[in-house]
Amino acid sequence: MKPRSLALTAGLLLSHLLSFQARAQTPVTLVDWSHTWNYMHPTAGALPAGSGPTTPHPTGTTPWFAAEAAFAGSYTGPSFATGGAGYEAGAGAAPLGYGTLDYTGTPLPPPAEFTAFGTTLATPATGSRRTGYFRTTFTVPNDGNFYVNPVLRYLLDDGGFVYIDGVLVLRVNVAGGANDDYTVVGANTTNNESHIRDASLSLGAGSVTGGNTAVAPAIAGHA
Repeated sequence: MKPRSLALTAGLLLSHLLSFQARAQTPVTLVDWSHTWNYMHPTAGALPAGSGPTTPHPTGTTPWFAAEAAFAGSYTGPSFATGGAGYEAGAGAAPLGYGTLDYTGTPLPPPAEFTAFGTTLATPATGSRRTGYFRTTFTVPNDGNFYVNPVLRYLLDDGGFVYIDGVLVLRVNVAGGANDDYTVVGANTTNNESHIRDASLSLGAGSVTGGNTAVAPAIAGHA
């Protein structure tokens, strides 16, 4: 049996409405497949010291998925820059993951948009493969255009939760009502490793504007 893989790669596209051509839309890619992400990846089957009971941030403190300014100013959980006992951390190019990534052999839809991991993470022992945490930022051009209709294209093995500036915007392959908890697992493993999917995000007007915007997925494995 192959080792279960953990994989994250995502692309974020926005359409912008040109100020003088209200009906014209041009897709703009803000996060591409090789974008750099910070990660905090537990490797020992438990959240590292300094975490909360079920999340990397201690209870009542700035969450790990907070907007960038809040995260940089007051996050107190395990580092997303430097690893420690029971976890690895740092920055690396996407796709990030470990194990076997079926997408590279049987991509859907073809042809493949990438052919290998950009960053290979450590493979935890069987029974210790739980949730990994990732953060990145992107900048919406502050050029006078109106950017709307965000679409997230992703491959998350096996499932997870995606936040933009601290707001949960997408749940992928997790049981209904499941909370973002380190021990949560993907609901199933059907076609998760080989299929890039699209999600149109329903974000309020003005919620994605010029300046740094944080994207933070928690990627859950499958028991």
